[in-house]
Amino acid sequence: KVPLSPAGRAAIARDPVLLQAALSGGDDYELLFTVPPERHAALAALAADLDLAVSEIGTVIDGEGVVIFDAAGGAMPDLKSWEHP
Repeated sequence: KVPLSPAGRAAIARDPVLLQAALSGGDDYELLFTVPPERHAALAALAADLDLAVSEIGTVIDGEGVVIFDAAGGAMPDLKSWEHP
C-alpha cells in the first residue's frame, strides 16, 4: 500500500526486485504517522479540507519489529537501508 510514483510503479512492474530498493533506498521521503482507528474519519475529513493525499499503509500491533508484506500477502525479507558511518 506504500504510495509510489508512476515511474516507480512502471520500473517495479518490469523488475519486481526493485520494490526492495524503493522501500529501503534513496532520498524520496514521505511523512509516516499513526492514527487510532476512532480518528480515521477525522483524519480523512482534514485531509480532504487540505487537499492532502493520505495513504493507509499498515497497522500497528503488539510485538516487536516491523513486517512488510508484498502484494501477495507474503512477508518480505528484512530490508536493509543506508546506515551513516
